[in-house]
Amino acid sequence: MTRPLLYIHGFASSAHSVKAQMLRRHFAKVCTPSLSHIPTLAVETLEEFIHALPTAPLLLGSSLGGYYALYLSQRFDLPAVLVNPVVQLHTPLEQVLGMNRHYYDGSLFEFTAGHLESLQQFACPGARTDKVLLMAQLGDELIDHRTTIDFLQGARLEVEEGGNHAYEHFESKIALIRRFAEEIDD
Repeated sequence: MTRPLLYIHGFASSAHSVKAQMLRRHFAKVCTPSLSHIPTLAVETLEEFIHALPTAPLLLGSSLGGYYALYLSQRFDLPAVLVNPVVQLHTPLEQVLGMNRHYYDGSLFEFTAGHLESLQQFACPGARTDKVLLMAQLGDELIDHRTTIDFLQGARLEVEEGGNHAYEHFESKIALIRRFAEEIDD
């Protein structure tokens, strides 16, 4: 794969997540920024990374990171891999309104209704999906993937029974991600 990979973590996660560590082991050029819980700051950070990279990246977003990856893929015409992505904000994110704890450093932060509302500006109804790979596990306890699959009609699909929101056996999909990147570059 010649493109750098920009990994976009999910809600309350960081550059130290398990997926980020796996990606760094398997890809030569991986950027894994830790993002703010404030949506506009998170997207600004990601846009800065995209502009700073020497070539257009492959975006890989998990959960809320998938929401951001879809937005950025549309804005910059970039390929994206979406792993159990959030595509409808209110269902999973209303559950986390209030005080939350970052998974990796334990710090507390508040996710407000204002943050949830600001995410709307990054919604992508009618998204082009010709450069999108959706990786979904139907056992995801947070996201209804029937809605996600309908929303991303035309995307390449890797849908599995079972699993969970964290995406079990993610490392076994590295070859699939690599193939997708190579096909997009051809």
